[in-house]
Amino acid sequence: MSEFCHIAFNEQLPSEDFWENPTVFAVGQEQPAVHFHILSEYEISLNGYWKFHWAVNPNDVPPDFYTSPQKTAHWNDISVPSNWELEGYGVPIYVNDRYPFEKNPPFVPKDNNPVGSYSKTFTLPESWKAKLVYIEFGAVKSAAFFWINGHFLGYNQGSKTPVTFNISPYIIYNNENYVATQILRWSDGAYLECQDFWRLSGIERDVTLIARPNIHIRDFFVQANLCEKYEKGLLSVDIKGINASKKEHIIQCKIELRDAQNQIVLEHQEEIHLLSEKNWNYCFKETIEQILQWSAEIPHLYQLKIILYQKNIPVDITYCSIGFRSVELKEGQLLINGKAILLKGVNRHEHDEHKGHVVSEASMIKDIRLMQSYNINAVRNSHYPNHKRWYELCDQFGLYVIDEANIEAHGMGACFQKPYDKEQHTSARLNWEAAHLNRVERMFERSKNHPSVIIWSLGNEAGNGSNMTKTYQWLKQKDSTRPIQYEQAGEGWNTDIVCPMYPSIEYLLQYGQLQKTRPLIMCEYAHAMGNSVGNLEDYWKVIRQYPTLQGGFIWDWVDQGLAAYDTKGNKYWKYGGDYGDDTTPSDGNFCINGLLFPDRQAHPAVWEVKYIYQSIQIRWLERESWQIQLTNEYSFQNLDEITGLWILSENGQPVEQNSIDISGISPGTSKNITLNITTTLKEKKEYFLQFSFRLKKAKNLLLDQHEVAKIQLLVQESNWNYTDQSASDILCLKESTNHLILCSKHMELSFSKVSGLLQYYLFQKQVLLRTPRPYFWRPPTDNDLGNQMPQRLAVWKIASHEQELISIQVIEQTSEVIILETQLFFPIIQAKAIVTYRVKNTGMVELSSSFFSEDHTLPELPRLGFYCQIPKTMNKVEWYGRGPQENYSDRKQSAFIGIYESTVSELYHPYIRPQENGNRTENRYVHFLNSYNKGFSIIGNSYFDFCALPYSPDQFDLDKRLKHTIDISPSDVIHLHIDYGQMGLGGDNSWGAHTHDEYKLFYHHYDFSFFINPKGFHN
Repeated sequence: MSEFCHIAFNEQLPSEDFWENPTVFAVGQEQPAVHFHILSEYEISLNGYWKFHWAVNPNDVPPDFYTSPQKTAHWNDISVPSNWELEGYGVPIYVNDRYPFEKNPPFVPKDNNPVGSYSKTFTLPESWKAKLVYIEFGAVKSAAFFWINGHFLGYNQGSKTPVTFNISPYIIYNNENYVATQILRWSDGAYLECQDFWRLSGIERDVTLIARPNIHIRDFFVQANLCEKYEKGLLSVDIKGINASKKEHIIQCKIELRDAQNQIVLEHQEEIHLLSEKNWNYCFKETIEQILQWSAEIPHLYQLKIILYQKNIPVDITYCSIGFRSVELKEGQLLINGKAILLKGVNRHEHDEHKGHVVSEASMIKDIRLMQSYNINAVRNSHYPNHKRWYELCDQFGLYVIDEANIEAHGMGACFQKPYDKEQHTSARLNWEAAHLNRVERMFERSKNHPSVIIWSLGNEAGNGSNMTKTYQWLKQKDSTRPIQYEQAGEGWNTDIVCPMYPSIEYLLQYGQLQKTRPLIMCEYAHAMGNSVGNLEDYWKVIRQYPTLQGGFIWDWVDQGLAAYDTKGNKYWKYGGDYGDDTTPSDGNFCINGLLFPDRQAHPAVWEVKYIYQSIQIRWLERESWQIQLTNEYSFQNLDEITGLWILSENGQPVEQNSIDISGISPGTSKNITLNITTTLKEKKEYFLQFSFRLKKAKNLLLDQHEVAKIQLLVQESNWNYTDQSASDILCLKESTNHLILCSKHMELSFSKVSGLLQYYLFQKQVLLRTPRPYFWRPPTDNDLGNQMPQRLAVWKIASHEQELISIQVIEQTSEVIILETQLFFPIIQAKAIVTYRVKNTGMVELSSSFFSEDHTLPELPRLGFYCQIPKTMNKVEWYGRGPQENYSDRKQSAFIGIYESTVSELYHPYIRPQENGNRTENRYVHFLNSYNKGFSIIGNSYFDFCALPYSPDQFDLDKRLKHTIDISPSDVIHLHIDYGQMGLGGDNSWGAHTHDEYKLFYHHYDFSFFINPKGFHN
């Protein structure tokens, strides 16, 4: 296909004829070609500082600036690559599924359409004189005109693939050359670039000068497949070349293949007769014995070199890395090298906290290292082709890649969402067909040789009109080695893989049970916005149950926050709405939905992802005889490179440990193992068996001893009953007009006769806690806001603050124990609670509560428990429960039961938009201590949640004035929640999905009790 459009080449002045015409998108360019390497002396980077001028619209651009460097000498400098909005020009805009201007294709704003004009001078080496010279712009956003030494080169739309021009006719030697480009922020191309990310502008990737001989390789398509039981390699090389000499030539084409040890695997040379025509082709095929397969688990690469000789002198050398692997669809499954795989994936935008869409190689490597460390084996390039280096790194270090065309017309409407006019959609209109095809072609041609690319995607949320079916047919004809997916096709014919967005677990169950003929791989799921990614385990229980369900890609990898600093130098991250005035379109913090912060520090949810995605699974076979079954879920690697260790703990303390031999367990198989454990289990003790699996030596980007999997198995449960210490003091009761005071020599508890609440608890003159009261509210997470939780469950917020005393009375009194009972009424829900305090003369207080109502129409509770304040000096925390990271009822599998230590400050997790955070579940006890190790303990009659933070709950509640971490301030006290429980986080999506029922607290009668006991004091 060559759908490049052309208009009159003598038209050098930019006009709407270019940028408001969907049939004009690539003028004067070279045909798209694969990325490959040549000798470094034939490449010159033009990255660095360019002269720059910014105008608010095309009417204000400087005339004729491209004719002479003198016309731009007084301009400011700008870094290339960069986004000009992050360099001080114009306003960054974040919107999700709409255009940042009035929708009226192909027209764009006239008055507010910023234009950046760039220029740079360069000189060329004398050694390039006899060569063809090209200039390549790696990515330019969104529409651009190009000149060299005053000559118009052409025009481009399609902002995420390279733009290349032959500048040979216009360059000069022994003097400066002058390159210029003019970039518009909005063009008709923006209608196909409505992705959910920052709308930024400029030269976003490298600019490079390239010298090529008159006879050279322009492009080549390598198909490195497997045959004969996937043991042999089938190499096909289809070369397209240029003969710019206009003469006939005899050349030799040598193809050389070397392995990782630089040993020659294949060597072929053949003579080619070139005619005087400019273009020439050469095809080569060969079968190679005993080839090493490429997979993400074991990414074997070979070096392919193609050399052109003329009279035995090399005139052109090109090279690239290739990998032999097959991708097939058979019996409803996606197979790599003949084996069904699970895609444990994540979506990734190109994002840098300081540079926007400009990402460095170091950042790419860091992303791959982190992905692999969290057991992520696949990435979807959402929603455009990435930087060329990204693919090489995925090849080298091993990631499965879905490459996606730079097509999204979400603002025009998307299938399976709101109704829209399908006939007027860009995906259906004939005058947009060539633009669609061009974007798919450019994706394919640039990335076609990379083994990591196992699936092509036609785009994202761009409708499914005839233009999309045409792209499917074109791509299918060009590449038979990879499947194609397109979410908007649903289960229609123009997608080889069913790849829904955010399907329910019930949908997956139904699909799996029906034994469909195509695999289902979710292109997006588990929306990781804020405190989220609940019930991930439930998705994967179903995925692992049915062969046609083969995983999915979490949305998304990293929060798209942009780094900023307040007046005190405190760093925070900006999001939509933080730039421009009130007229600037914005979708707020909807770009803050990553598993990592923008600087790649971890959110707690990513540990759950690592645990659920891990490829070593263990289950009990026979608990009494210590028999387990260990499963190797890897598709290609055995477990010989991994060492295993088990630890048996008693009440959180290790009592026995040993190694576990897992060598020889082949991929996709299980082994039954009997552990040699000698410990005799004691009654009324709790035992867990914990496994850790680590790399014996460094692998790819992971260091030796990196933990690839961990599992915790319950061995023996125990009722966690508190044993009181012996009595010491005489307990007495004092009464005043407004207070009941229970006291002894060492302690004092004051109860209000007005509110019925415990005002304070003193022990040896130190305040332990103040005012524990029933509490039902949690500050809303982003998911909560999306499902209208603050409105739906508002009665529980009111009930947390509006409580009335029915009665307070002492129901038992001795010198050793006093039992005080209060009855509270909650008018908004017409419910009551009975709270009983059993106070011992030892200082121990047992707080018991019963909550009940006759109203069975009340909605579910956000949380149920008690809220109090404790001195900020009690900042040391030790707990026996799930940890160490924050965890919730539907996101706790990766947080093992154990004994952990922290500070209250470290329990806080600073989500970019402050919200509910810091919870820990299934606790047996928690201690709060000061620097002298004095404080108190909470001991559960049953397991409980706790959350202790240096911020009040109100600071995390929805308040548009408090949007960022810098907008909240630590309190003078610690805010403590002791809870029966809290509803789960959810995470199916962030725009309406509720927490799953099994993780809700439906209203009914609840009983909850725990002990408060001084700790570290001495009589």
